[in-house]
Amino acid sequence: MPMNDRLSVPKPEAGWHYRWVNTKDHVVRERLSQGFEFVQEPDSPLPPGTATVLGQQTGNPASGGSVTRGDVVLMRMRNEAFEERVAAPKRDARERQKASFDTMVAQNNENAQRLMRAAGLKGVPKQVVYETSSDSSFDEDSTKK
Repeated sequence: MPMNDRLSVPKPEAGWHYRWVNTKDHVVRERLSQGFEFVQEPDSPLPPGTATVLGQQTGNPASGGSVTRGDVVLMRMRNEAFEERVAAPKRDARERQKASFDTMVAQNNENAQRLMRAAGLKGVPKQVVYETSSDSSFDEDSTKK
């Protein structure tokens, strides 16, 4: 990431997942409940971890020397914890969504075939409804290209 990017992570440490978080209370509380912690400014005179404690006590998530940019604050979580608490559940939910979508496509395909046969059409194709979760248009990353 370019060093002039205001949202680049200053001096990231290996083994951590960093995320810029909106400073609205409910967003910060959700990230804290997931296990994220505030990242303190490198030159902060406060001991490590003080930003999180001070922010909870004052109600101001950006207090205590946290790294902030406008209305976002930098938070981090150990990579192992992030994988377990955030990334894996998101992937699992995505897989359940794909399975549900594929079931609906199969049901719609069967219904369309049945209706076409009932209407007297000959040579009804095996696949009337084509889009499934295996199509590239369904891939969550296809919109980011």
